[in-house]
Amino acid sequence: MWKLSVWALCWMGSAWAQDSESEPEFVKPMLTLETGNRDTASEFEPVFEPTDGVVVPHPDQALRFARSLSDQNLGLLAYPEYLRVADAHPKTPLADRALYEAGMISMEIRSPVEHYRWAAEQVTDAQRPHFLLLSQREIYRESLVGYSSVDVDTFVDTMQIPELSAYQDVQHFMLGSIHLYEDNDDTAVEQFGAIQDGAFRPAASTILTAIETRDLPKRHPKLAGLLSILVPGTGEMYGGDVQAGVSNLLVTGLAGLGTWYAYQDPNSRWIFTGLAGVGTLTLYIRQIGNAIQAAESFNQEQRQEWRDELMWAHPVTVELQDEDGTLEIRVGLEQPESEVQ
Repeated sequence: MWKLSVWALCWMGSAWAQDSESEPEFVKPMLTLETGNRDTASEFEPVFEPTDGVVVPHPDQALRFARSLSDQNLGLLAYPEYLRVADAHPKTPLADRALYEAGMISMEIRSPVEHYRWAAEQVTDAQRPHFLLLSQREIYRESLVGYSSVDVDTFVDTMQIPELSAYQDVQHFMLGSIHLYEDNDDTAVEQFGAIQDGAFRPAASTILTAIETRDLPKRHPKLAGLLSILVPGTGEMYGGDVQAGVSNLLVTGLAGLGTWYAYQDPNSRWIFTGLAGVGTLTLYIRQIGNAIQAAESFNQEQRQEWRDELMWAHPVTVELQDEDGTLEIRVGLEQPESEVQ
């Protein structure tokens, strides 16, 4: 019996070794990340370690493998494979394509802005301005989706690079949009006004007209606070938060009524009256502050809706397209759905 067991173990080990040898070598990860601070993914630079006996795949095969990982939503695995292709074929159209496709999935690993700015130094000279423009597009997109902090200074500095002089109109349009989302209306008007002609001029004129004729519903925070001083809860109702206003009106009223009843009891008048009075006063002061915030939030929401409706009707497109095996830049404005139909 023990001989049979030994034979079975040997057979299983032999089968496992054959399976391991038959596995394509190129699927094994060869990329290591080198960084001073591993918590900051944006600081890494790709370093490739040679592995003896590894079969180097055909470039197209390696690129297809990276794409297959990306198609399976395995961005963390696909991204280094794209970088591996680019590193193996530096400053070639293949590297351009790999780094462009890597940027589409880089969000899981590093900021797309940082990826495209880094990749601009790795691609061919013809594609360098295009990758810089792609990094500008990502800063613009961050402002549209509501990022808390957008690197406007980096955008402005990149605009000064001579290689981007042919794309000034689209950059003025994107920078104007960023300033509009940063509530810098005067600077936004300057940027949109700097667009003199071309495909972006009609949209810029539409936006300038919308800024000049803007008439949004508004709530005055001081008036909201005054209303809450006079009648608790009414300031919040005026500010658009009706539910909170009604709640504060009832709660503050009941707290005041409780204070009055506590004062009627001569045995515990000062203790319970003091406690109830402090609670009522706290609720009263708090609802005044809430009323001011409700009015400010109402104004911000109205402005946000106006901006979204205006800017998402004229989204900027910057992308690379395959034209007869060559990546060509496409810059323009997407057509609103109403016009497409």
